[in-house]
Amino acid sequence: MSPDRNCGLCTVHYGLRKSSPARETRDRPSSIFHSPIPYSLFPNLPKMRASGYKKIIIDTDLGDDIDDIFALAFAFASRAFEVGLISVCWGDIDYKLKTAARLLAETGVSAPFARGRQIAGSNTPHDVSGYAAPDCGNAADGIARAVGEGARAVVSIGPLTNIADFVSRYPALKNACRIVWMGGSLRRGYIGQTGPTNEFNAAMDPVSAAAVMRSGFDVALAPLDVCRDFIVDGERFARIRRDGNPFARAALNFYAEWHRNYRGGALKYPERESSGILYDLVPFLYLLRGEWFGVETMRVACDGKGFTRETPDGATVKVLTSFPGKERALDFVADVFTRRSN
Repeated sequence: MSPDRNCGLCTVHYGLRKSSPARETRDRPSSIFHSPIPYSLFPNLPKMRASGYKKIIIDTDLGDDIDDIFALAFAFASRAFEVGLISVCWGDIDYKLKTAARLLAETGVSAPFARGRQIAGSNTPHDVSGYAAPDCGNAADGIARAVGEGARAVVSIGPLTNIADFVSRYPALKNACRIVWMGGSLRRGYIGQTGPTNEFNAAMDPVSAAAVMRSGFDVALAPLDVCRDFIVDGERFARIRRDGNPFARAALNFYAEWHRNYRGGALKYPERESSGILYDLVPFLYLLRGEWFGVETMRVACDGKGFTRETPDGATVKVLTSFPGKERALDFVADVFTRRSN
């Protein structure tokens, strides 16, 4: 896509809601938002609102696997975030924009959209008839604008194509925001695998993954090591099905449809008993409860097949390597999806 320097973002309103290898460092923040942005570099960048909302950007390849839908619904339901932008990436971009528009309609959320580059086709398990793809500008410029309007974290839950475009075009913003990516595999792979693998988001665009990690931005990886078995089931999932709020109900509607129509490689767990693997929810939990994770600073490189490995000549990034607070996180997710508005 040719650059759209005027950005042309659209907002859709559907409801009322608005280390080096020799020295490994441990980082267990209570929240990654504790470090202030150097506002002197960007004098027009607004500070965090007194209400306590954290303004974020979500870059997502929603519409194929179901975990993106659960992740966005969780972010909306948590009441902890103000979503400054939803940019879509990878696959049939019009279908994915329509899917996002439908999700916002069903949850009553308003947010601006931005369009990634069309890369490939998609699974299309969701019915988006009756929804138009919003006419919006390109993702890189949209992300930059949202950062300028106060977004402090970019949460990427898909291949890093849009984020690579952003960091390449706007390197001066590297001190204004952080990037948290669900991607990579350092020591563990998917369920059933005993070692690391080339995780999907990295494998689909390894060039962009490598570029983002080398960009000089503050990058944190939530790899398969901590995401591969994050599943809400048992009484927690029963509670969500029984007592779920409108955000949960919207996600469950998409989930039922996905179970009927999805024909890809993702594992399907029993629809009435389990959420399936919620890889993409983990970065949001890290933003909110950093102390639940073990975090290491590493030098990581991504090769041409999407394998992410610790190596002396890799880029310095933070990596979530353990999840000691997993049980508390599962309780928290169930609480968020059953909590009613005040």
